[in-house]
Amino acid sequence: MKIGLIGNMNNNNFSLMRYFCDLGIDVKLLLMSDDGVGELRHFHPSSDTWNLNKYEDKIIYFEAPNRLVSILGNNFPWNIYFWIKFFLFYFSRKKNKTIFHPLNKKKIKKIVEDYDILIGSGIIPGLFRQLQLKLDVFYPYSMGIEFVDEHEMQYYLKNTNFFRKRTLEFVKEIQILGIRDCKKVFCSDKDITYKAFKKIGITPKIFQFPMVYKESKIFELPKKIKSIIWKISKHDVSFISHTRHAWKNNRNFEENEWNTIHSKHNEWIIYGYYKFLKKNKNTNSILVLSDYGTDVKSTQELIKALKISKKIMWIPKLERKEIMEIISFCDVGIGEFHQTSKTLWGGCGLEIMACGIPLIHAFKFSKGEFKKIFKVPSPPLCSANSVDEIFKWMEKLYNSKMLRKKIAKDTNYWFDKYNGLGLAKKILSFSISNND
Repeated sequence: MKIGLIGNMNNNNFSLMRYFCDLGIDVKLLLMSDDGVGELRHFHPSSDTWNLNKYEDKIIYFEAPNRLVSILGNNFPWNIYFWIKFFLFYFSRKKNKTIFHPLNKKKIKKIVEDYDILIGSGIIPGLFRQLQLKLDVFYPYSMGIEFVDEHEMQYYLKNTNFFRKRTLEFVKEIQILGIRDCKKVFCSDKDITYKAFKKIGITPKIFQFPMVYKESKIFELPKKIKSIIWKISKHDVSFISHTRHAWKNNRNFEENEWNTIHSKHNEWIIYGYYKFLKKNKNTNSILVLSDYGTDVKSTQELIKALKISKKIMWIPKLERKEIMEIISFCDVGIGEFHQTSKTLWGGCGLEIMACGIPLIHAFKFSKGEFKKIFKVPSPPLCSANSVDEIFKWMEKLYNSKMLRKKIAKDTNYWFDKYNGLGLAKKILSFSISNND
């Protein structure tokens, strides 16, 4: 049996591919044309492993991007628009690697016919609908389902001109039809995404996703990583939050919707750390932040206003293989604080758990609810859903090395048993079984 994994948003399928390889499965990763390109360059497999040569024969290009052109590009009049746009950029002095021409349907069909099972996310259901094909397994990487009900789509459907709105409505319609064509569907949250599926008449299975693959340490780290680690090592306790800064409502969402669904609440981390420093004035601690996201400047201004700049260390946006080396050296990881119920952590939270350090993160499940939904125990998170709760965990973890060690040990155990390889086995069994 040969399995193809299409697309690599969030490095999801490269992680799953490696787990499948460990299970002895004949599997290939089919990268989309824009995987690892432009703003998505950190979603190329080379960003997620120090041993790319080990997997190079398992990776091929699918020759379709995760963009509107994959649904619209072969339809009149959009095909004319996309060809004109492509040639304008092709012959311009400044090349744009994220502009794509309409697809070669025959070439794509020839690629996919080589596989017994195809698992994909992103725009693949809609693309397959246009190719008169059916995807075997679909899972969304976005809350609300990409090109259907995720917040980017919601925003543009409400705040754009008539012609663009009609275009997006058509894309959404084709994507929904393609998802309905899929033989199997699963998702990893029981709230926004689950409800989005129910709205289009689908009841998905609920699985977590093994977004992070744990690799063995390399012998010699690059100089820039060693330099960052050396600076962190000067402090007694280091907190790290490498998540994207997205906490300012710049698109005029209703305030309640923004605060509950869309904001990562990075500002809570800053206020929590400020409160911690105010109460514990002589602590030799550091908060490490990543220069990543549209609201970095707003975070920097908040830090400056609170006069805690000297206790903050900024690091550049790094590849996953690099940031995980830094996380492993830190004492406490801090994730995201979305306030939607029954919603899991993203890649940043899993990266922290995979590195085996305590994770302070939002957790919006009632007692026993996580186990009921996912059929496994909840992870040993330091659950926090407010500034005050973040502060309290910072203080507890700073003051107790023993507590940090215990939570780290429990986190390592939980990740290895209930996320990584064990979870990949569940997804494999679901994908190849004859049952829905």
